Amino acid sequence: MGFKWDSSKEKYVALVIVPVVFFLSSFIPLLYGWQAWVLPVQLETYNVTSLNELSFKDGIATFISSLCIFLVTIMTVFAGPLVTYKTWGVQLAVFAGIFLSSIGICLTAVGISATKGWLLWVGFGVLNGLGFGLLVSVMNIFTIQWFREIGRPGLGAGYVGFISGLWPAIFAYATPALIDWVGVPGSLYTLCILMVCLSGPTIIFLHKPLDNWVSFPSSKSQDQDSEEEEGFLESTKGSAIAKEEKETSSKEVIPLSEMLKTKQYLQLVFGFFLFLYPGFGAKLVMTPLLVSYFDSSVSTQSLVSFLFFVFYALTRLIVGQVADKIPLQRLFLLFGVLQFIGVTGLGCVVFFQLDVVVFIVMELFLAIAFAGTKVLLSLSSLQVFGAQNFSKIFGCVLQGYGTAGAIGPITMWAAVSQKSKYYNDQGQPLPTGDGQPWLLAIALWFWLASGMTPVATFLLYRGVSSPMPYA
Repeated sequence: MGFKWDSSKEKYVALVIVPVVFFLSSFIPLLYGWQAWVLPVQLETYNVTSLNELSFKDGIATFISSLCIFLVTIMTVFAGPLVTYKTWGVQLAVFAGIFLSSIGICLTAVGISATKGWLLWVGFGVLNGLGFGLLVSVMNIFTIQWFREIGRPGLGAGYVGFISGLWPAIFAYATPALIDWVGVPGSLYTLCILMVCLSGPTIIFLHKPLDNWVSFPSSKSQDQDSEEEEGFLESTKGSAIAKEEKETSSKEVIPLSEMLKTKQYLQLVFGFFLFLYPGFGAKLVMTPLLVSYFDSSVSTQSLVSFLFFVFYALTRLIVGQVADKIPLQRLFLLFGVLQFIGVTGLGCVVFFQLDVVVFIVMELFLAIAFAGTKVLLSLSSLQVFGAQNFSKIFGCVLQGYGTAGAIGPITMWAAVSQKSKYYNDQGQPLPTGDGQPWLLAIALWFWLASGMTPVATFLLYRGVSSPMPYA
């Protein structure tokens, strides 16, 4: 017998779905907050004491994270139909995700202790990529489905984004303390236990709205419900999501092969790749960059990470709310301007050797643009291809996200690791002539990324503006 909830859908979403998704997302510190582990993992794996001793080939923590993010997005393509099929599909995806991730985290910890790099590739890169991919699929699709039931899909996307920033913000300070207390492998075992204890019990609460598991008694007539729905759509007239809601009934289910051939898909996937590239690079390699350029202390690294993810979390929540009322095109333009300022400014900070305060301000510009655009990723798929096609196309559009998450950090690490060429095996500086040539490599990386931003903004603007060509 199904569970009967004697109140509105809104209360059910607020009292059940919101906390369930929060606990389900307890794996987030190791996915989006991995930058706190990057430098400790690389130093411990190669048994060195200074970043100056690490060359490009020694960036294993960056490489396995890039592989993990790429496999997360690949997995969403296959997990989408499973997650949207039945309640048991959602529950199976979460169980398999927790199981694979737990094994992956433990193998990573063992690999660090035994200095076996291949265990890090298999554990964090492959198994965590597959496991986190299943959990990310559930977080996004399941949450947006429930929030769409109350007419607020944008808020659902914003909430997922908020908790995706909240967890890493908490662990910006918790991770260094945890590593000092139990070591790098011990910190990973601790996170694994936390994830299993918090995410595991959510399985029994993961029921899809389409399964009629929850009934919502109402004394209103069907006509009254229709009038209220029309009133909601009228109140949000002109917004991207309202238009999508109106057109949903007339949008047909399109074969995936046909959607992948459309210009809208290509514009979105390439646009998101170019736009998210600098955010992924600067976020994941944030700690090595701070140490390499500013010789920052652990407390400064934690502060910058904390501020980045606080702004990231709040931006995603706010954008999720306003995206139900403001056309997505305007939001893309806003974030394009903010990101261009931030990334260009970061290049200038490094090249002209400006103060760390300026660096933090520019990082926050980037954090806002990066976070806001990630909210629009799911909403763009929903608006352009329709609710009926969302689960199929979302994972494919996410490939732009995954490619940026794979290439951005690797190229950023290639720039940061240039410093090792100007230091000897003991980490002491070599004579380099005039200035510090390795700084130019970092500045050029940021300036190249700033040049990609206007192109990305144009593609995304066009992608959400063009009507879907129906077969």
